[in-house]
This record gives sequence, structure tokens and C-alpha cells, in this order.
Amino acid sequence: MTSNAYRARHNDPDTSHKAAARLSDIEREYQRILTAFDTHGDMTDSELEEIAVEEQWPHAGNNYYRRRRSDLKNAGKIFITPYRRENRNGNSEAVWTIAPVDFTDKQPELMLDSRMVIFRFDNNYGWIIEGQNLTPGKTVTVTTRNNSTHKVIVQDIISADNTTMRAYYAWPESIGENETRFTYTPDNRWVVIGPNLAQGQYLNVKTRSGKTRRIKITEVLKTDENTNKTTARFSFVRVNRNTQNRFVKDLDTGKYYVKGRRFAAGDEVSVRKRDKTLVQVRIDSIVEENDGFLIGTFTSLDGEKQELNIGESQDMKSD
Repeated sequence: MTSNAYRARHNDPDTSHKAAARLSDIEREYQRILTAFDTHGDMTDSELEEIAVEEQWPHAGNNYYRRRRSDLKNAGKIFITPYRRENRNGNSEAVWTIAPVDFTDKQPELMLDSRMVIFRFDNNYGWIIEGQNLTPGKTVTVTTRNNSTHKVIVQDIISADNTTMRAYYAWPESIGENETRFTYTPDNRWVVIGPNLAQGQYLNVKTRSGKTRRIKITEVLKTDENTNKTTARFSFVRVNRNTQNRFVKDLDTGKYYVKGRRFAAGDEVSVRKRDKTLVQVRIDSIVEENDGFLIGTFTSLDGEKQELNIGESQDMKSD
């Protein structure tokens, strides 16, 4: 699964050029899938196909991307999680994920430096660390495939032999007082830790690679009364980057509305602001329908009714 796997030369037969073109197309679709997982978070095959249809991918609608996701799983790019979700037909499907950082796939025999610790995905234990002389409670530096490093705290030892130890790990608690971060628990679950988190709350969380992910708190697990830090389960919020929804303003009242084609009261939708950035809102009610366009009142999913710094927006009476 490499872009250099096959390239046709100018004097190759036409069939060779067609084969190279097909391979190039597949490589583009692999990257499209990986980008979708990175943007939208963990998902089932049905959810992946829905995104393909929604964003008008070239092979959408015939399970093509389900098969390509399977290819990526076989290549070690996508992994199964312990979770399952129901699809629109009520059938349970596996939830798939990509690694939250660029983990290495080096084998123990290739670790020439005895001090090296690596991340590894285990089908029984999820993401773990592997190395020598691992001690629970000790902070170690873990090296990834691209030679970047991350400091983690060694947790329970899973196994040990003459050359290699395998253990759970935790991210250090060195975060700002008002920051929220992702962390991985020993029972194979991703959670967030942050100040005063509440079920149903929406917020942006930065990954360790610096990317920002939009999440919704789905369940509060515990709160430390001394620090007010809450540990909670979450789901990623799907942001439709191709949305045509936009804000419009009633010049008579000064009130803002959302204008678009396909939404209903209660829907959580992406809306593009005048500066091209996207925000998530909940449609409260539909107040007008004209020429296929809907106009609705909304609530920011950050809990702010109209304080979105929308900027200059189109008059709701114009096209």
C-alpha cells in the first residue's frame, strides 16, 4: 500500500497505464478514508459510507469504502475498537479507529537500543508500551515511527520475558488548570480529563499532535473533589466541511438565523461563518421555507444563544 508500488513508463502498453491509474485512484481513496477518520473520529463502516455519500466521494453508495477500510485494516492503518454501534437498520457494527499518534510497528528484535520503548497495538489489550526495564510508576520516553517522542507513565506490567516487557501506560497529568485532554485507560477506552465536565457538553480538545477535535461528553465517570478534574466518556462530533448552511440576519430585528436545505428542528448541524470557519449549532425551530431553502432559529452547542461572533452575514431575505 504505497504510492510507489507501480508506475507505468511512457513506453508501457496501454493496459499498464490503466493499471497504474487504477492503483493511483485506490491510493487517493485510502488517503480519503484516513483523513475522514482523523477528522470525524472513530466510526463504523456504515458511518464511513454515510460520510462518503454526504461528501460526494467518487465511489460512494456501493460499499466500496467498506472494502477499502478492510484493506487499511489489513495494512495496519486502521484498528478495531472494543465498541459496537447500531446502524440505521438496528444491526450492531464494529467501531474502527486510527492511532491517536504515529505509533511504530517495529519488532522487538529490531530494537537495537536497549533503552528504546515503543507503542504497540495488541488485539487483547489495545495500545500498550513495549521495552526493557519497565517499572510501574516510572516516567519513560516512547519513540514513534517518525522518531518523535512522548513521555508516558508506566502502569501495570502485562508480561515480561528475558528481553521484553509489555505494560499499560498513562499520559502525564502535566496539563493546564483549564485544559481538557485525551487519555487512554487500562480497560481499552479513550476518555477525556478536564475541569467541571458535564454530560451533553460540547467542547474542542487538542490531541498530542496539535490537532483540534470536536467532542460531546456522553458520560461522566468521576470527579476529583480536590482538583475539580472530571473523567468522562465522549463521542466525536462529525463536522460537515462541505456544508452549505450559513448564517443570515433579519435586518429589521437584528436577529441571526441559519439558512440551508436539509435540516429539521432538533438537528445538530455545521454552519459556515463569513470568515469560512465552521461552528456547530442545534436547530431550534423552522420559521420559514422558500424555494427549497429552510430558515431556522438555533442554539450554539457551546451553550451560547447568539454570541458566536458571526460577523457580517447575508440578509435573510436575499438569495
